[in-house]
Amino acid sequence: RSLCGDLETPFREWVIEPLGLSEVEFGPVDSTRSAWTEFSEVRGRLLQGEVFDDNSYALGGRCSHAGLFATARGLLPWARAWMAAYRGNSSWLSQQTAQLFATAPKWVRDSSWAFGWDTKSAQGSSAGAHFSPKSFGHLGYPGCSVWIDPKNELGALFFTNRVHPSRLDERIRQVRPRVHDAFVKSLESA
Repeated sequence: RSLCGDLETPFREWVIEPLGLSEVEFGPVDSTRSAWTEFSEVRGRLLQGEVFDDNSYALGGRCSHAGLFATARGLLPWARAWMAAYRGNSSWLSQQTAQLFATAPKWVRDSSWAFGWDTKSAQGSSAGAHFSPKSFGHLGYPGCSVWIDPKNELGALFFTNRVHPSRLDERIRQVRPRVHDAFVKSLESA
């Protein structure tokens, strides 16, 4: 049982069921459906199908910041729902709430963080050069990321595993913007 409380019931009722999500669940999950992450010094083994984050693990493995497993196919309706809400076309989430969570407050200097998402920074954004300044996203520490561009009606889900075998590999910082730029360019040439 998680010390973070029951997150699964409200998540199922407020997100999974209304959006019709599949392939999205709290771990642990069947190891045949997940990638290896890192060798955990705390647990003394290589992790697969269980929460990677040590803080979440210490709290029972299911917290609001870690412990959710999904596929890109499973999260696509969720990304579309956020874009629709941001544009005011949603019964799931109001436009006001979506924009509040996806717009960096002007009174926080030198920060790209909004209340629920990161926003595209002017320099060096992992979203690359072609996503608009209205874009918002999230980077998962093990390597997954999502960027949503409501201006250009784009969404990119990038699932990778940068922490296997070690979190010390920082090449993801160069890879993410290149992947997002290649994604946008491929759409332009299609």
